[in-house]
Amino acid sequence: MKQAKRLISVLLTVVITFSATACGKYDRNKLARELDIETPVTVNVWYNDKRYESYLDNVSKEFNVANNLVTINPVYYESDNFIETIYDETVKNDNAPDIYITSSENCEKAYLMGLMLENDAYKDIYTDKVYGKAAITSCSYAGKLYGYPVSFKMPVMVYNKKYANAVTSFKEIEDINNNYEVTEENAEVTMVYTFNPSDMLLNYPYVGKYINIGGSTAEDSSIVTMDENKVKSAVTAFSKLRDLYGIDSSVMTQDKCIELFSQNKILYTVVSSDRLYELSSSGVDYGIIPVPSLEEGLESRAMSVTTMAVVNPYTSNIAVSKAVARAISYDYVDELNDTAGLSCARGDCANIIGIENYRALHDIYNESIVKAKFVGVSNIYMRYEILIHQIWDGTDIDAAMETFNKEVSGFLTNRTYN
Repeated sequence: MKQAKRLISVLLTVVITFSATACGKYDRNKLARELDIETPVTVNVWYNDKRYESYLDNVSKEFNVANNLVTINPVYYESDNFIETIYDETVKNDNAPDIYITSSENCEKAYLMGLMLENDAYKDIYTDKVYGKAAITSCSYAGKLYGYPVSFKMPVMVYNKKYANAVTSFKEIEDINNNYEVTEENAEVTMVYTFNPSDMLLNYPYVGKYINIGGSTAEDSSIVTMDENKVKSAVTAFSKLRDLYGIDSSVMTQDKCIELFSQNKILYTVVSSDRLYELSSSGVDYGIIPVPSLEEGLESRAMSVTTMAVVNPYTSNIAVSKAVARAISYDYVDELNDTAGLSCARGDCANIIGIENYRALHDIYNESIVKAKFVGVSNIYMRYEILIHQIWDGTDIDAAMETFNKEVSGFLTNRTYN
């Protein structure tokens, strides 16, 4: 009997240990404790997004408790040209950050400026299995992984679970809209669907499947192709949303949509994943699904942007800097949502946002289109934004598409990098 009880105890211990590990509750301080250093080291971490302030401060404190020889010093730099600022400070002013936090869109620029040290110390962690395809592709360049994926943003559709269910197409939302009946129970709902049509990240899913910018790596500037018939069908269907749901682009900002959704006034809307924390904080019970296709015969696919930590080759201590980059992107990242309100790129932390939404979010992220990262690509995205604004405002679709094609072709011919 004693042996049976002992066996049960051991099995329970194994189950508890496995469950804790699955939720990311492992010995997160192990790496910090085991760093082979004998004298104090300061690691300067530069960032230009204030949302990371509390998170980085927290990582700094926890890492220092685990290894008091390492001081992580987060430094906020307000700069519109962050990579250029890092280059100038590093090369010209002998003021190099050891690590910096930046968007994956800056991959090629940072690489060409010699500001990226390869992420090669923890190959068992930085894999598709842990982070997903989009994260690893976003943080890679020329066949090598450089960035340490920290967070991401992409569009998702959210629905109010109190009054609505998941859908797979806009046809279902249209049917709900056409047949919606107001009762005492749902009286607070004022709209079935609305969103901000002017935000490129939010409207790109409708054409994303049919425009290829940068190829499979998102970095090949010679690849910019488009299925014109599908794109035309997609933007035509997109333009119908305005009148069908009475969407005023000057009123329905993302802030407004989040405000209304948080008040249980909207059944369905599209938001950027880096704003989900606001919905969670509001207490509204919501679900996450991919942005649905607009019409039969069309598909939708979200585009994502990943924020990454990068080790500067000019760091004074490579091994410690790589360990800190790992700490920021892996060891402590299960606290990113609570401290910064952001979705972590690490895909195996099931205790974030609620396990159901977290898994749904990462499934979408894993299959998302990586926003292109070659120098000058902003010219193409800018022209796409103009196209969408024109079509939403009623410009003839054929004329708008013709202008878009000419401008993109002109860019590809002249390669004007701005």
